[in-house]
Amino acid sequence: MTDRDSLSYIKLVRICKKHLQWVGLSEAARDILAVLLTENYWSGDPISPEELSSITGYSRGSISVAISQLRSLGFIESRVDMRQEGRGRRPTLYTLSEGLSGLIMFGIRRLNIELEGMLTEIMTMKAMIDSQDEVAVNALTAMEREANSNADRLREFTRRILSAKALLDADQSLIRE
Repeated sequence: MTDRDSLSYIKLVRICKKHLQWVGLSEAARDILAVLLTENYWSGDPISPEELSSITGYSRGSISVAISQLRSLGFIESRVDMRQEGRGRRPTLYTLSEGLSGLIMFGIRRLNIELEGMLTEIMTMKAMIDSQDEVAVNALTAMEREANSNADRLREFTRRILSAKALLDADQSLIRE
C-alpha cells in the first residue's frame, strides 16, 4: 500500500496531470491517467476503481467512462485481482500499459498523423489552385517544404527514441536477471 496522502505523491499527480493536457482527454480521464502514471512509478501496483474514485473524487460511473476511454486508446490495461478470495467475481485492477514511453509514443504518432493530414491538404489545394496565382503557389510550396522538413525531423527523432528505448529495455532485462 502506498502513502497516497503524502505531499510528494499529491504533487507528482499534479505534475503528471499538468503535463498530460496535450493528450486531449476529458478532465476525468486525464486525472485518472495522472494517478495511474504516478502509481506506476510510485508503487508499481495496479489500482482499483474504488481507489481511483477515492483519490480523484470522481463517482464510480465517471471512473468507468474514463477507464473505457483510456483502454480504447491503449493507455491502460486491466488485471483481475487474484488476491481476493471467496466467491463471486474478483475485482478488476488497472495499470498503465507501457508507462511513460507509451504516452510519449502516442504523442509522436498523433503529431505524425497531423503532419500527414496537413501535407495531404496542402497538396490537394496546390492541385486545385490556378498555377498563375504565384503568391498562393509560393505560399503553399513553402508550407509544404517546411511540413516535410518537420516530418523528416520527427521520423529521425522517433528513430532515436525507439533506439534509446530498446537499449533501456535491454539494460532492464539484464538487471532483472
